[in-house]
Amino acid sequence: MSQSATAITGYRRVNALDLDSVDALINGGVLAESIQDRAGARRFFRRAISLAPSNSLANGDLAILELTLGRVRSAIRRLRRTVAIAPAAVDMHSNLLMALGYLDDDRDRYFAEHRRWAERHAAPSSAFSGPWRNDPDPERRLRVGYLSADFFDHPLGTNIAGLI
Repeated sequence: MSQSATAITGYRRVNALDLDSVDALINGGVLAESIQDRAGARRFFRRAISLAPSNSLANGDLAILELTLGRVRSAIRRLRRTVAIAPAAVDMHSNLLMALGYLDDDRDRYFAEHRRWAERHAAPSSAFSGPWRNDPDPERRLRVGYLSADFFDHPLGTNIAGLI
């Protein structure tokens, strides 16, 4: 049996149970998403949140699912909650900024959220940066490097191939 078939069988077994294990519910939700059962994933995440309302992983996973489903306002509310629960979760805070960009309402509030992100996540990392060690000659040849986790199996990789 393939790994996908095994995972789907496991998902169906977990789905049939009335679990009170938050971790199992979150894993069930992730697995349901992986087989495109978004309604099942939503049920798993919502059940996990009902058992552990302050679980940042369950809240974050549900927020991203809501965003995937086009429920932007719901996703934003959930992402705000996730960021409040886990202020150091840079990925969730970044997802909040992305979701806010889908709405064209309050630019000042949008900018303020970007500033909060920078204060929380960028400012602490700037303590680790030192002076630039490159040659400041404006006539030197510029070397550019591209780094992304999305070059392999992602639209970014397809779209940037011509540039590279």
